[in-house]
Amino acid sequence: MSVTVPTPESLSMDCGLKCDMCNESVNYGDDYIAHLQFAHQIVKNIPFFMDKALKTIKGEKRKIADVGTMLSDLSTASSTGPSSSMQTSFLCPVENCIFSTTKQGMMGGAAASHLSKTHKITGADMKTAAPGKYKFKKVRRETKS
Repeated sequence: MSVTVPTPESLSMDCGLKCDMCNESVNYGDDYIAHLQFAHQIVKNIPFFMDKALKTIKGEKRKIADVGTMLSDLSTASSTGPSSSMQTSFLCPVENCIFSTTKQGMMGGAAASHLSKTHKITGADMKTAAPGKYKFKKVRRETKS
């Protein structure tokens, strides 16, 4: 089986790509990577966003399902639990930090422990900080089974 991968030059300019996080126009490649890093402080899940962008450019977007199908998919996904192909991670809000955790880590205190031990952020720091400053960013990505 042969896979055709577009060259970076063919995708870099005027490809009509929008950032998955903020809907800003970006060019595929280094421009999108830099945008994710600087505008959204995303450094760990770059391949996820690049793969999604490439699929968007190549026209492989998912078709919008009708409401009935979506509801049945949701009930199936909730009953099957871990077999879902989507994985949710939470990224540390501190600039240049690559720590991420799961929902269990968020609920179990791993995120708070990380902020406290690694970044020396106290509860008082969180209370006086601007709203959302220490909020972990939720990122969903598809896992390959």
